[in-house]
Amino acid sequence: MLLEVLILNSRLHTKQHKQPYAYRTVGTDRSNNMAFSKVISEDKIEIVGEFKAVQVRTRTKVLEDGVELSSGYHRHVVSAGQDYSGESAEVQAICAVVHTDEVVAAYLASQEQGE
Repeated sequence: MLLEVLILNSRLHTKQHKQPYAYRTVGTDRSNNMAFSKVISEDKIEIVGEFKAVQVRTRTKVLEDGVELSSGYHRHVVSAGQDYSGESAEVQAICAVVHTDEVVAAYLASQEQGE
C-alpha cells in the first residue's frame, strides 16, 4: 500500500513538471512581441595631444520597445599616419584636416627616437 502511494505520487510529480522550469518563468512567453534593438553610434570624437591623435568613443545601446536596457562604451585611437579609410566619414574628415604632412612627419620622427 505504501509502495503504491509512493509510485502514484512520483507519477503525479513528473506529470506536473513536463516543461523545463525556464519555460514557465515570467518574460519567456513566446506570444510577447517585444522589439529589441541594438544602436551603435560614435558619440564622442576628440583630438588629443601634440600629434593630434583622434580618439573615438563608440556607444552601444540595447533597447527594448524604445527603452534603454543597457549601454556600453568602446574607445579607439587613430594616430597620425595611420590608415583611417575604414573609419566613418566624420572621423575621416577630421583626420584629413588634423593629420597634416608636418604632423605625420613629427609623429613618425618621435616614434623613431623612442626605439
